[in-house]
Amino acid sequence: MWKRKGLWLRFKTYRFLIKESVPATMFVSGIWIDSHLAEFRELSQEGLFEIENHGLNHRPLTISGRSVYGITSTRNISGVIEEVGLNAKKIKQLSGKKTKFYRSGTAYYDEISVRIANSLEHAAVNFDVLSGDAIPGASRDAITKRVVKDSKKGSIVIFHMNHPERNTRQAVEESVFLLRDKGYKFVKIEDYNLV
Repeated sequence: MWKRKGLWLRFKTYRFLIKESVPATMFVSGIWIDSHLAEFRELSQEGLFEIENHGLNHRPLTISGRSVYGITSTRNISGVIEEVGLNAKKIKQLSGKKTKFYRSGTAYYDEISVRIANSLEHAAVNFDVLSGDAIPGASRDAITKRVVKDSKKGSIVIFHMNHPERNTRQAVEESVFLLRDKGYKFVKIEDYNLV
């Protein structure tokens, strides 16, 4: 029952984006792809969405082995290369599309890892608006207020589709309408001049 409910909520979130013609960049990990292959295939064929690299195992990207939020990181240069490169290969094999951007698990990078990702033809990307949907128990209103208050021209807002039990879907819907009312336009990262 829970799994069905979770799949339904994730389905509803990206269906809403399609219905409202909202482009989005979706960073996906190899772990997520393995457990949601049908969804991944559908998302990767939708022209509104840009599928990008979130690492093979959703690890913080560092050569030091430092864990972040209790999540084990990559431990050395070869671990960084595998985390970025193997997920890029997986996405390309399954979707036919080459990834250009990388966001690590927990959004942690060290300087050497960023250079390695760049050498693998991936620009390391982060976000400037943390929606709060990763916090268990955060209400739809709290998440929405934070997104609307903290967003500015050029912001990258992070939402998590891997936690359907949280209020992400409802907050995404409300945030889209409120930000549109404020005159914001939505774009994929590939369509935005980052320089």
